[in-house]
Amino acid sequence: MSRVVYLGTARRKSVILPGSLIEHARPDGSKRFVPAPKTSPTTSVYNFERLDANGQWIFERMTHDQHPFAICRHMRHLAWFYEQVDPEGGPVYELRGPRGTLEKVQRYISMTRDRAARNPEAPANILAAMGINPAETEIA
Repeated sequence: MSRVVYLGTARRKSVILPGSLIEHARPDGSKRFVPAPKTSPTTSVYNFERLDANGQWIFERMTHDQHPFAICRHMRHLAWFYEQVDPEGGPVYELRGPRGTLEKVQRYISMTRDRAARNPEAPANILAAMGINPAETEIA
């Protein structure tokens, strides 16, 4: 589980990505999250809004440095957030999670690119690997 921190300035920001995770209880009482079956199309919505419907700040979803965040467990989604850059080339999102999270995401991206290099038919980037058009992922 990681926090995806939105570094931009928009007060109302949401992102919709295809795919979701299903929670399974283990016999020891712990939880395990697995991808939803591809036979049932699902989406995940990540809400980075700073204000609620009444125009009040949502402090529960703000970091100590006043950036909104959303919780993400889906590796493809974490990779997508990690790769987003603004027009000047700076990051749009920052991943904050347990030690080693960033390295796992970077390794996942590297493996995805290596797989794409070995298979010319495979999508070249994370978004294409998810089968979506970049224009369909953001809600202003």
